[in-house]
Amino acid sequence: MEDNPAEFAHLGARALAFDLAVLRTFVLGVDLGTFAMAARATYRSASAVSAQIRNLEHSLGVALTRKAGRGLALTPAGEILVAYARRMLELNDQALRDLEEASGQNGIGLGIIGDLTQAMLPIALRDLRSRRPGTDIEVRIGRHGELMRELEHGRIQLFLGWEDSGALTPSQLLSTHPLKWIGSKDAPGAAGDSHERLALVFLSGRCPLRTQGTRALTAAGRSWSVACTSSSLDGVWAAVREGLGITVGSQLGLPPDLVALDGLPELPSIGVAMHWGPGAAENLARELAVNLAAAPVAAAGRPMRPLSKAR
Repeated sequence: MEDNPAEFAHLGARALAFDLAVLRTFVLGVDLGTFAMAARATYRSASAVSAQIRNLEHSLGVALTRKAGRGLALTPAGEILVAYARRMLELNDQALRDLEEASGQNGIGLGIIGDLTQAMLPIALRDLRSRRPGTDIEVRIGRHGELMRELEHGRIQLFLGWEDSGALTPSQLLSTHPLKWIGSKDAPGAAGDSHERLALVFLSGRCPLRTQGTRALTAAGRSWSVACTSSSLDGVWAAVREGLGITVGSQLGLPPDLVALDGLPELPSIGVAMHWGPGAAENLARELAVNLAAAPVAAAGRPMRPLSKAR
């Protein structure tokens, strides 16, 4: 294939700097066959990805792709760019890995809440080991609030937990799941009637489930008190099982002897999210999110577009 030098002559007249995030999307679209597929894989809208590619073409002054049936084909300029883009992305990712090793931070700390361990931890570990062979992986299972603090202070790099509007770190939303009031099968009257004060059981510390539950009760004018807190999810289940109170949860990791209760204020859905700390963890987190969103725990929920924020 011979290129027309005049087609690219104008590029030398101005200095351009490539956005690696845009190049990553461009390469992904080429590999998947359409930019619509790239949008789905990155949990973005097709229009946003198309606009990104159009802006790239406009800045370069050349067309990068052309229609080819239901897919896409590369123009001569596109063939050149995709080859360079692969090399640039590989150099970028290798540089980040080398810097991690040079700083002595070649291990990966993964935090995960107890609700997600059974469904998501095996998938996350397999993916991490395939993407970072030979890297030490330390897993911490705990409460949402304590693991979020670990992430914010750099003691772990990745965290699989609930969507959290109060988080100081970026995140990507994987799916949403309806919240339910949870009680014991053997104590169906634990919820009481509408005039009784509800006894509640929660994890200690900051927890999005606690926030949603107490907010719903207060909005409905229902009186409540926290009868028991536990530092572990097993402790919460045990307290509920013994009739000390009811709690808020989803179907994720719910013990078979506990059930969803009716007749209480409606609860919203909650998101399962991948959170990551500063530095090189972002690329790894977004790569893991693609596979985790296809996990049974995510498929059972309602997939949504990602929420990425850094405040």
